[in-house]
Amino acid sequence: MLIRNATDSDKEQLRVLFKECFGNMAENNGALSWIQGRYKVAEIDNRIVAVSGIWQISNSDYNGYEITWTCTTKEYRKQGLQVAILKQCLRELPEDGISLYCDCWRVKDNDKINLHSVMKHLGMNEVLRNRINRKYPHSK
Repeated sequence: MLIRNATDSDKEQLRVLFKECFGNMAENNGALSWIQGRYKVAEIDNRIVAVSGIWQISNSDYNGYEITWTCTTKEYRKQGLQVAILKQCLRELPEDGISLYCDCWRVKDNDKINLHSVMKHLGMNEVLRNRINRKYPHSK
């Protein structure tokens, strides 16, 4: 397995992965509009099987760093890929005391997609439960 920075040439593989995990939600919300410098990917046999990244403060809804569009293809879930990606992302964050946030939500009709266990493994604490985003049919 290789963890690396995503490049614009990864766009089609990321589109397929996001579609599998989120339906049209990721593409409709601009997850593919900016790739390079935003995401890290886990690659196995030249195939992207997991993705995550950390938004800079200027792009975040939380006045802090924000973990963004995190998912793993079905056959590679529960193998620690997200923890590995996010640990690498965390090592690259500046030590400026600014908080890191993650929307840990489930996509409607798919209870298997959530980040609670990953966040717990990384030592993150829940700060807000069940904030409902009125624009999209999912619970955060």
